[in-house]
Amino acid sequence: MSLSEWQGEPEVHVRDVVNQKTLRYKPGDSLAGGTILMVDYRPLVLRGASGLQSDSRVILQIGGELWAVERGKTLADKRKLEAKDLPSSKPVAKSPPGG
Repeated sequence: MSLSEWQGEPEVHVRDVVNQKTLRYKPGDSLAGGTILMVDYRPLVLRGASGLQSDSRVILQIGGELWAVERGKTLADKRKLEAKDLPSSKPVAKSPPGG
C-alpha cells in the first residue's frame, strides 16, 4: 500500500499483483469490505514494535470497527483501532445501515 497526496487530496494506491496494476482510491471509496475514512499522516510509534515508527496509514471502517493499514504494508496486515486512535480533527463516519 502506498499513500500520497495529489493536489491536496489524499490518495491510497493498492498494487494488484495478480493483474499487475495499481488501483487508486480516495476517502469515501470502498476498499477491503469497508470504507476509507481518511489517510492519517501523523508519525506514530507502532505498538509492540520496539520503537519502529510509521509515517502514515489509511483508516478503514469495516462494519462498526476501525482498522489501520500502515504505508508499505498489505491489506492483510491491517490492525484494529479504537476511536481514540484517530486524529482529533476528523469525524468518524456513521455505521452503514444494517451494519
